[in-house]
Amino acid sequence: MKKLPIILYFILQFLLFGCKTSNSKTGEAIELFNIKPLIEKDITYNQANNVKQKKVITVNQKQETTNVSKIDWAKELQIVLNADINKKDWEDKFTKQTTFDSLENIETTKYLSFNSKVPIKKFIVKKSISSDTIHEIYIEKIIQSGLFSNDQIITYRPTAYLKVASVQKAIFMDDFISEVEIYFIR
Repeated sequence: MKKLPIILYFILQFLLFGCKTSNSKTGEAIELFNIKPLIEKDITYNQANNVKQKKVITVNQKQETTNVSKIDWAKELQIVLNADINKKDWEDKFTKQTTFDSLENIETTKYLSFNSKVPIKKFIVKKSISSDTIHEIYIEKIIQSGLFSNDQIITYRPTAYLKVASVQKAIFMDDFISEVEIYFIR
């Protein structure tokens, strides 16, 4: 029974100080995350240091793993650059929500778009509060037309990992489900 007040105290501390949030509203111009310098830094380092990769490709539940030593890193990471949201025309098309988790030392910034003309629907950046180091970028990209749709989830961990999961749907065809995971071997 004596432990109950202590536990309640820590729960209260977590609720009050553990997570803090700030928001912006749709239609309001906001500063968007610029992924280009981060990707260019990875490309430059990987090419200069001959970084290798382990690539795991899964297509419709069939998996293949290869180790690759000669890589065009600009081509490999182009899919992440293509998902860049830092465009002048999109500044008012996203909402921005930032949360701080002091227990995990992580700042999470979510950019969300519900605009039908913007294919990037969710762009999440997780970084260390103390060192400002990016831990992970998570991107949801949806392209739709009357006959075809392509849903992609991109997970990128700078200097370490890239995953692209994709579901392509077309009228009168079976779904095409693929996943490519790239582990950077330094």
